[in-house]
Amino acid sequence: MKHNPRELNRRIVLLRPSTPVRDELGGIAETTYTADVSLFAKVTTHNQSRQQVIGDFVTVDTRYFVVRDVRRICPDLDTSWQIGYRNFKYLINDIQLLDEENPPYTQITATAMNNSGGLLKDPEPEPEPEETPVKDQQQEQSEQEDQHGA
Repeated sequence: MKHNPRELNRRIVLLRPSTPVRDELGGIAETTYTADVSLFAKVTTHNQSRQQVIGDFVTVDTRYFVVRDVRRICPDLDTSWQIGYRNFKYLINDIQLLDEENPPYTQITATAMNNSGGLLKDPEPEPEPEETPVKDQQQEQSEQEDQHGA
């Protein structure tokens, strides 16, 4: 499948994880992420992205990022990395080379995370606002006259 470079129109940032280090008690310190590479991607989503979370299936915010192959600039890119996109961090689930065309493209499948590191569920659709009756000018004038006349 041929990809149009014009479709790579969303800026994403690949976030490199810190090297695991031991804390003063001998445990492993919390992983931090630093911006490593900023690049353009085609960002898509499918109708339903379901994942199993603690034995239950939920709909989560999963995106598919198509980028030019980044193996030369990020040879160690794997699922321990994260993606920064539109003020969210995305947990990388899968990285696959799409095809061997020149230039090659890579698809990164990732799931949005909330601030506490959990999976971000798709937002519930907002209920449609109830229609309020629109008053015409004559109704407004008559109401104003009633208020002033009373």
